[in-house]
Amino acid sequence: MKFKLKQSRVIFAIMLVIGMVAEARAQTAGKAEVVRIAYPSRGVTVLPLRIAQVQGFFQQERLEAELIQMRAGITVTALTTGDLDFGAPLDSIIRASARGQPLKAVVSFVNKPMHYLVAKPQIGTVEELRGKTIALNSFGSSEQLTLYAILRSHGIEPD
Repeated sequence: MKFKLKQSRVIFAIMLVIGMVAEARAQTAGKAEVVRIAYPSRGVTVLPLRIAQVQGFFQQERLEAELIQMRAGITVTALTTGDLDFGAPLDSIIRASARGQPLKAVVSFVNKPMHYLVAKPQIGTVEELRGKTIALNSFGSSEQLTLYAILRSHGIEPD
């Protein structure tokens, strides 16, 4: 029951933000406004977008949502140039904003990081990673920040 309540709140928040922005941008009578929304990959973190589309929540707000899968870096560029209306790669958008891009993060689909630390079966604890090489998918990402926080909480200072 808690999951459904949280899911409903997230979907409501998404619809509220998108609806408010769309209403402020164009007062088109009776015609659905097209909004282009990019997401980085298919996964649980962007599931609320798909649910909103399938359940007709966008249409109820007179929005025609075009969900587009694209890389986070391309999403940031497309948002900056106005080719997209919204983007889901939150960590990339926040980093771009911190570097001076005119972007704002307005909603997050999750309330905690959705990352996992995976190791060989011989590694049983985080402390056993001391001195080991650890792979990351990208530097400066939320994954790297989460990894560094985990290591530091176990007394390991990342190099």
